[in-house]
Amino acid sequence: MIAYHLIGLPPLVELTRLLFAGLRSDKLRAQTSAISFYQLLTEPYRRGREDLALQAYKYLSGQRGLEIVPVTGAVARQAAEVQASLGGTHERSIQIATALRRGVRAYVTDKTALRRVAGMEVISLGDYVEG
Repeated sequence: MIAYHLIGLPPLVELTRLLFAGLRSDKLRAQTSAISFYQLLTEPYRRGREDLALQAYKYLSGQRGLEIVPVTGAVARQAAEVQASLGGTHERSIQIATALRRGVRAYVTDKTALRRVAGMEVISLGDYVEG
């Protein structure tokens, strides 16, 4: 989801702009796993675009209302439980485990078949765009 925001990819960018505006206005608070940084920065580095990786890193690490949460041993343990029960990618399992450990109320993603995780609402932005 954050990648769509950074590159301005329609149609999700309209929704991510609203989310980031909510963060900047203190109406929303968000956390994301440090694994998200890893995912976002890998492709610019792979393409030799260190400038884009650095720009994305500075933007996100300075984003008001967005906390970057480290991957700890406790998160890794819970991610293994999530992976075993829900499947999906390792990255998604780490992101969900991070959210669960932080007690968040909703997990926002670009698209997913998940609807609820352990009492946490799952918001799939893909459900709110035509296409």
